[in-house]
Amino acid sequence: MARINPTVRTWLLTLLVVGAVLGVIALVGGFGPRDTSPYRVEAGQQVSLTRWDITLHGCEIEPSEDSDGGAVVIRLDATNRWRATLEMLEPAVGVELPTGEGYGFDGEWYTTRNLAGGGFDPGFAAEASIRLETEEPLWGPDEAITVSLFDESSDDGYLSSDRWYPSELVAVVDLVCTVLEVEE
Repeated sequence: MARINPTVRTWLLTLLVVGAVLGVIALVGGFGPRDTSPYRVEAGQQVSLTRWDITLHGCEIEPSEDSDGGAVVIRLDATNRWRATLEMLEPAVGVELPTGEGYGFDGEWYTTRNLAGGGFDPGFAAEASIRLETEEPLWGPDEAITVSLFDESSDDGYLSSDRWYPSELVAVVDLVCTVLEVEE
């Protein structure tokens, strides 16, 4: 019986162990594709921002009778964590439609409506919606809108008087919208 050189035996044993480890990693899905974005969250999960706690629940599409477009209504809960009543969720929220249209950071692009009325008082959760009007043709039922939630920073300069701007992406949520029927 031939003896194996100790150096060759060490190399063979090392290769065998490395192969076994790689095989186990492959079996548990360690080499498969996955969403590596640290920002992705699911609908219904609360996201804490500088001035807000926001939970996105879903969205509906209200088709227009007059054009190919319509309105996208995003349903959410928002809790004002700040020390004063806030009227709008901007600049904490940005929205991108499957058509490539983007909204956010500017009150002209979308309106936020507090269903309880009067703005968002500190410390109270409130149902709210974001309504986006679009003239673009509506998209397919399996395509999602993308809602981005941002932390905000205050611009406390002498001339800006407490203006807020988006500073850092915190979460990205994809929402598939339900298409509502047009009443005739």
